[in-house]
Amino acid sequence: MAARHGPWTWQASALWLQAERRGSRNPAVNGLRPVNVPEASLRVAGAYRVPTVPGLEFNAGLTAEGNRMVLPDDNSVRIPGRVRVDIGAKWEQSIGSNASLTWRAGIDNLSDRRAWKESPYQFGHVYLYPLAPRSWRLSAEAAF
Repeated sequence: MAARHGPWTWQASALWLQAERRGSRNPAVNGLRPVNVPEASLRVAGAYRVPTVPGLEFNAGLTAEGNRMVLPDDNSVRIPGRVRVDIGAKWEQSIGSNASLTWRAGIDNLSDRRAWKESPYQFGHVYLYPLAPRSWRLSAEAAF
């Protein structure tokens, strides 16, 4: 879902998934949740284009995911859900008739939350990938 109202732009998505394993060669796992699949997911993003400064935009996003199963044989281990907030700014400047500069700055994982991002199970092993710590980003892009 997306919406625009004046200088504001909004995007949102939500998912609630009741996934379960079926038709396995191992009937003991039928009915269990698949590994590395969150039970729910919510994403909300917003941007504000500053009317008094052409090309300047501030943005923020929130991502929330439910817990994930880790072990495929019995669902006895799960990693908890997580929430991440990102913020940023973008400034687009026109240079002449065909050229432009775009400046971007942002902070990912603003609260510096520690969590497990994913937990794939492959080749008989569990792999746990951590959520990246707070990260700052700054870039400039020139288009001619």
